[in-house]
Amino acid sequence: MEYMQESNLPRWENFSIGIRYIRAGKHNELNLHDHHFSEIVLILNSGGAVHWAEGRSHELKRGDVLLLHPGRVHGYQNCKSLELVNILYKADRLPLPLLDGADMELFHFFVSARCAGELIPEAPVLSLNDDEIDLIEKQIKELDGELNDDLPGRNLRVFILFMGILTSLGRMGKCLQKREMVNETSTGLSYLNMHFREPVSIDHLAKISNQSKRSFFRHFRELTGMTPVEYCRRKQLEYASDLLRSSNLTLAEIAVECGFCDSNYMIKLFSQVFGKTPGKYRKDERNSSGRIDDFILKKS
Repeated sequence: MEYMQESNLPRWENFSIGIRYIRAGKHNELNLHDHHFSEIVLILNSGGAVHWAEGRSHELKRGDVLLLHPGRVHGYQNCKSLELVNILYKADRLPLPLLDGADMELFHFFVSARCAGELIPEAPVLSLNDDEIDLIEKQIKELDGELNDDLPGRNLRVFILFMGILTSLGRMGKCLQKREMVNETSTGLSYLNMHFREPVSIDHLAKISNQSKRSFFRHFRELTGMTPVEYCRRKQLEYASDLLRSSNLTLAEIAVECGFCDSNYMIKLFSQVFGKTPGKYRKDERNSSGRIDDFILKKS
């Protein structure tokens, strides 16, 4: 398993929304990976491609819409003709006024990573017809253009366009999936995604996942490639990188905020994973005007 490199994403800014097109023949075959942002995937052409997630598969077709929140290990098979476009975002950074968005069933799934355990990760949440695909493609291209421009009010416009896409998708139908827990281990994973800064209790994770400690530990490792403690450490370091970019907190303050008892221990782990000290990381990010141009998580 590998972590998606944000350095490969075009114009991934502090606002934390990005667009990535993958054309036919350009997707790596069964490249199982995880990422710490949410991903809406619109399949433009399938050619018999298969989506794998957490050991299960689903054959894709044109118009399928996949939704993957952090913690989902997935990949594609039979990718020769696969074409898709990804909308990448961090749901926890969106200043969302929900208003009547809650009236649309799909809206809840798009804006809340907490619902990850309710979804069947390998299957689409929605399937669009050709007219709907054309509309969403047009909106995505407009968003992509704004992301690559520097006009006044750019971030405001990006947010408006992004919300327009979510609204359009929300109006296009009900979720194809039942809102139920399809993988008991994902309950523990979802809990860790929200509580990674707190002490980890394997007993509690196993209990809420309705498994023995031994079964939960084994299934969690199969799902993520890491132990629960390793997964929490990864999430803590990712959060530390966010704070280094977006705040003026000291390293000691960041360590406490991220759940580390010792700032020296955080610095050691951060350097191992990111390939540079937190101080060097912060300096490089500020020299690049706040853009995430060298954000690479190394497999530890």
